[in-house]
Amino acid sequence: MTSRGLLSRTALCAAALTAVVSAAAGLSALNCLRAEYGAMDAAARESAALLSAAGSREATLEKYEGLLRGAPSAPASPESANKFYSALLDAVSANGLERAKVSGVSVRGGEALFSVAGSAEYRRLRKFLASLRSFPYAARLSKLTIEGVPSGEVAFSVDISATAGEDGVVGR
Repeated sequence: MTSRGLLSRTALCAAALTAVVSAAAGLSALNCLRAEYGAMDAAARESAALLSAAGSREATLEKYEGLLRGAPSAPASPESANKFYSALLDAVSANGLERAKVSGVSVRGGEALFSVAGSAEYRRLRKFLASLRSFPYAARLSKLTIEGVPSGEVAFSVDISATAGEDGVVGR
């Protein structure tokens, strides 16, 4: 063997080794790119899901705002708090919460605030809260506390407010 043949074998081995190392580096870079693409794809899917959920919530809010705009007006100022209180008592008894205590807390800053507290079966409480959607006046829950009690019922406290204008409680 000549030095020229030895040199060409060494050069050939070096070239082959360089090609193998280069291919390994390329595969490693390709795997890194695939991982990055997978992470970006997952982030894009999560972003799309969050955007869809936000759009759904916005549509629900617009629906409820539309319901509030078309509601009847409330009675005149002296009668408004009493009529709201009476309607609240009717809703409480109609939903099986006869043992609940309903009290007018205050009228402050144009808002009449009422409190309903007691204990009842959870399904009856849920039914009462759902009935507030069809309440004859615009009512807003400002505080809701629910706690399980040993009797299998739930102890609850709900603060419900209605906005009062110059002519009384503003209807829906």
